[in-house]
Amino acid sequence: MNKGKFVASSVLLLSTLIGAQAASAQADLHISTTPSSSTETVSHAGLLPLPGYKQVTKNLVLDESFYLPTTNYAFSGLPVLKFEPDYKNKRTKVTAIDRTWQAVELIDHENKVQYSINISWF
Repeated sequence: MNKGKFVASSVLLLSTLIGAQAASAQADLHISTTPSSSTETVSHAGLLPLPGYKQVTKNLVLDESFYLPTTNYAFSGLPVLKFEPDYKNKRTKVTAIDRTWQAVELIDHENKVQYSINISWF
């Protein structure tokens, strides 16, 4: 009987400690209600931030474009962007050609910038 009480009290103690840890972790969770900056250190797209690279989030509307200040880049994600290199001016025009529910990743290795691009209808 002594062994049974020991096991029961150990299980109770362990569950109490785990519950306290979970409550502590939940209390430390902070969600910001302010709009995110376009140059945060953590990528909001779920993409792995590259060490030493600046993180930039771009929100594009369908058929909207921006210029990437290089022709040396890497791209991963769905084929929803059109790239038009301008070798004379050493830049690339990036145009959104389809919407997506997931962000696509574009990495400018020359300037060490990692873009997370979200595309919507409006």
